[in-house]
Amino acid sequence: MKGQWIKDLADGDAVEGLFKVKEASLKTTRNGKQYIDAVLSDKTGTIAAKVWDATAEGASKWKNTALLEITGRVEDYKGRKQVIVKSAAPTDKLLLDTEAFEESSPVPQDDLKAEFKRLTGKIKDGDIRRLVEAVFRDREAWERFSTWPAATQYHHAYKHGLLEHTISMARMAADIAAGTGRVDGDYLLAGVFFHDVGKTLELTGEAPYDYTDRGRLLGHIHMGAEMVKEKAAELGDFPPEKLDRILHMILAHHGQPEFGSPVRPVTAEAVALHYIDNIDAKLQAADLALERDQNPGNWTEYMRMFETRLYKGHGGDE
Repeated sequence: MKGQWIKDLADGDAVEGLFKVKEASLKTTRNGKQYIDAVLSDKTGTIAAKVWDATAEGASKWKNTALLEITGRVEDYKGRKQVIVKSAAPTDKLLLDTEAFEESSPVPQDDLKAEFKRLTGKIKDGDIRRLVEAVFRDREAWERFSTWPAATQYHHAYKHGLLEHTISMARMAADIAAGTGRVDGDYLLAGVFFHDVGKTLELTGEAPYDYTDRGRLLGHIHMGAEMVKEKAAELGDFPPEKLDRILHMILAHHGQPEFGSPVRPVTAEAVALHYIDNIDAKLQAADLALERDQNPGNWTEYMRMFETRLYKGHGGDE
């Protein structure tokens, strides 16, 4: 399948090509045989993979982010595609265009950028809109924001993931503001646009994604608030009360001190922002879990993020 991407693979296809290992673990079947349970990726997506009759020695090359030359065949397993691996050999990463193996948002970046611009245009308050434009007019900040992942794992942990996550939240925020009339849409949208802007400094921008030293020391909530505060100061005449309400949303968006927020949400907009963020992150994580799960039956494996198993629907082993 040389020259073919993961998104094009179909049941029965022979596989022969390069893939990045997104995750892998050595497991044991009910009859005591070991196998490798893995997820392979390229920039078009991911696919599950199995290596039967595996050994600990053979599993050692299946390290996260490793590039492997894979041969095998695609099989359908309970409605989901997986690669049954025949052979896997490491490849010199330095000789390859690694961007071809870096997972990115399924939405083209240009479409994401255009939608972001459309959504920022919904802000009617002149001061708030001016601040939003000032933050993202900074070329370096915008380049990072439109390219960075939203996390190192769990949700939107891929190229352009931060922009995708922000846009998804902004759509919900606009609908909630218009549909309920109970929150100020301008403040809520500003909170959405700013809440994770600090991740452009907290996280590295190249896979395998990790935390920067400053990110571990300070965290994206603190750094994001500082970025917005500095831009407001540059504007010179930004109303202090408006800035405080916006900074509060950034500082409170994780909801509780134990989850990293120095203050709890105390405005309607901050409360809404916290739950919108949580909803979008959890739904995207659930999508990925259901897509990648290979557990027999109607339920996924135990998901730490949800503290339970997720229901896959009928179609598994009864």
